[in-house]
Amino acid sequence: MSHGDSAEDEGLRPYEPPLAAWRLPAFVEAPLAEVEAKVVECRTCPVFLMCEAGQGGTGWTCASCRATGVLVDVPGTGTVPEDVLLIDCGRHQFWTREAAVDLTRCDLCSGRVMDLELRARGSKQHYIATVHARVPVAERQKNLREAYEYWNRRYAAEEEGEGGRA
Repeated sequence: MSHGDSAEDEGLRPYEPPLAAWRLPAFVEAPLAEVEAKVVECRTCPVFLMCEAGQGGTGWTCASCRATGVLVDVPGTGTVPEDVLLIDCGRHQFWTREAAVDLTRCDLCSGRVMDLELRARGSKQHYIATVHARVPVAERQKNLREAYEYWNRRYAAEEEGEGGRA
């Protein structure tokens, strides 16, 4: 399939994320027991073979938690990928860009990923928690929930302010 063609044009089904993957808003709202039940180990990770081969990663790896992204589709020049899997794993073997060594706090660690979720409704980022995550899943969920609530409040206040000026 060439870039720009849709899956429907090619007679293909649209991409469906693996069962272990979470949409981030669902991840922060889910009961912890449900989240823990979907945590994967190497042999059950949907990108295990790509990881072992060191292929498919975005090249960006957090220096703190080692989370990385895996491209589901290859974007054209200057475009943003349609689907990305965020792999929360401290042992992955994906290639890392030299510049990524300076990425000391990723969007998962900082909570900025929740800002993107709210600004780009319909974002196609999917999160996979692993047993090798450097941030325990309960802590990651708590931190992302707090960030999600913060960004929700901030955007609600901005909308309120805009409504008052109209």
